[in-house]
Amino acid sequence: MAVNNKDYVYDDEKREKNRVFVSEVYTTKQLLRVDQTIAVDTLIKESKGVGDIEQILLKSDSTAYSVQVIIDNETIWENTYAFFLANTADIVGVSAYAAGGFDYLSLQNLFFQKDFLIRIRPTESIVWNVILVKYNIRKEIRLREFV
Repeated sequence: MAVNNKDYVYDDEKREKNRVFVSEVYTTKQLLRVDQTIAVDTLIKESKGVGDIEQILLKSDSTAYSVQVIIDNETIWENTYAFFLANTADIVGVSAYAAGGFDYLSLQNLFFQKDFLIRIRPTESIVWNVILVKYNIRKEIRLREFV
C-alpha cells in the first residue's frame, strides 16, 4: 500500500521511497448523467487544468445531434453523429455504432494543456440514456457542467 507524505510516496510492499511532485499527480474524475432530456444546444462540461479525457460516451435512441469538443481553445471535433458513424472505422479514438436499440458515440484519448469544453447540439429533443465524461486532471478549476 502506498502512503503519501509531503513530496514522497512510500511503497510498503517494496519498502521504497519515491519522490513525486504534487504537480505531477493526476486525479481521475467523471461526469455521469442518466436519463436526461436535452432539446437545445447544451454545454456538458468545461474545466481548466492539465490532463486527458479518457472517454466521452453518449448513448441515446437518436442520431439527430452533433458534438463539439474544444481543447486549449481549438475546436477538435464539431461533427454530426452521421459523420462519426461514417468514419468510425478510419479514425482512431472514435467509435459510433448501434446496439440493442440504442445509438452510441465514444470519443477517446483527448489531451489538454489548459482547458476543455464539451457541447451537445441536438436538432430535436433527445432522451440521453447515458452522458459520460471520464477524465484525468491535475489542479482542476471547474467552470461549468450540465446538472
